[in-house]
Amino acid sequence: MKSPHRLLWTSSIACLFLIGCEKPQQRAAAEVEMPAPPAVAAVPPAPAPSDPAPAAEVPVPDAPAADTSAPAEPGLEPEPELVVAMEGEKILVSGALRSKIQVERIVETLQREFPDHSVESTLAVDYERMGVGWGNRVADEFLVPFLQRVENAKVTYRETVVTLDGNVKSPGELQMVSEAAINTFSGSTTQQLKNNLKTP
Repeated sequence: MKSPHRLLWTSSIACLFLIGCEKPQQRAAAEVEMPAPPAVAAVPPAPAPSDPAPAAEVPVPDAPAADTSAPAEPGLEPEPELVVAMEGEKILVSGALRSKIQVERIVETLQREFPDHSVESTLAVDYERMGVGWGNRVADEFLVPFLQRVENAKVTYRETVVTLDGNVKSPGELQMVSEAAINTFSGSTTQQLKNNLKTP
């Protein structure tokens, strides 16, 4: 039979062993809980989206750069202009064309074909105007027959629109004059024909 001292000593060693074993378990549990806070600390790096904000400001300087093309529009050439009207014994010519040759040809043709009329011209040469092909043919192909057939005749070319005014003798002449105007003024600049000619 074992002595009480020996049992007491054995019990003390067992208790010490058990107590010593509990501390490492508590430490191990504490160490497991420690990694959790670093996971929360990983969230603050989210301020990285503040870096794209400066990138959004980059297009702002580009907008003024696009406006530099705007000054090209004021350089557009103005449209040519021509007005020819017969008033009694006068033929009035006005407007502005780019070609000096075209201006001279119109006035000279009218003076030659209508010797009994005085041709009063303020038709100017304006080199800033857009050039037109019809300026070379308008006098012979259209103005002369138009002024011969139409009473109170007036033709206007302004802002790409041709306007015919006056009185014709028949629907057939009205059609003939209209077709002549279309054929003469046709081109890249002419957009429309307004026919105000009247028949009896």
